[in-house]
Amino acid sequence: MPDFSNNTVILLDIPIDDYNGFSLSLDWRTHLESIACPACAQTGQFARHGSYHKYHYGRSLEILRVRCRGCRCTHALIPAFSLPGTSIGSKEAEEYLKARAGGAGRGRAGRELVEQGMSGSYPKSLERMFTTAVGRAKALFPQAADERLSGLPWVFAAVGPTVQPLVALNRFCLARRVNAVCFCRASILVFPSRRGGARISHNPGSAPAPSPCLHSG
Repeated sequence: MPDFSNNTVILLDIPIDDYNGFSLSLDWRTHLESIACPACAQTGQFARHGSYHKYHYGRSLEILRVRCRGCRCTHALIPAFSLPGTSIGSKEAEEYLKARAGGAGRGRAGRELVEQGMSGSYPKSLERMFTTAVGRAKALFPQAADERLSGLPWVFAAVGPTVQPLVALNRFCLARRVNAVCFCRASILVFPSRRGGARISHNPGSAPAPSPCLHSG
């Protein structure tokens, strides 16, 4: 089976009840007509490039992949309700993290995740992944928010008020030519500027120091 762990992502605003892989395979161009390639910022250059499946709890989702004709980078079209790199929902993860930030214990905060079939230890793993994601975002965007903040307070300071902090942080990164940090399996992908007509490629290693344009809030 092909390894898609280095896919970058594009998040689609499709409600969970409306998501259908077959329908998306027919009208994906409509969903992407106003979305720029995260790697090179061109619009209207996507071509279909296969598909794969990921789980959303017990449901298997068909995920369409596209390739940008301009820079040749491939992207997985993931519905925003499904958290990249995991089999859980963005909303449930966000509610858990907000409950924990409000003082709730892991058992109470993670009840819905466990009811959805996740193990009792999963909430702790989610916290670790979130801590790592915020740490990476702070390193990539040091001027986005007060460095003394951490966790959700840093996210809200960087992206502004939102009921979807994980989705908003991923979109914040994608808009600044960095792959989604919550919680893509690939290493952070920083897209370099195109120089001398060279093709932009994935960088699966450690992220280089961001260029000044990545520091904007």
